Amino acid sequence: MTRFTGIAIGQVNKMLHDGKLPQRRKTPGKPKEKPLINMIALMKEADSLAF
Repeated sequence: MTRFTGIAIGQVNKMLHDGKLPQRRKTPGKPKEKPLINMIALMKEADSLAF
């Protein structure tokens, strides 16, 4: 995501922690799995905010 938006990795992690970015739940038993951003949910949220 940082590559496309120019937002620093630390800021993306903070946004994930604060719940500002929707993410797919991690697989149980795999706490070190990389977080996946739910782009469909993000697109639907953006669409609902468009006027």
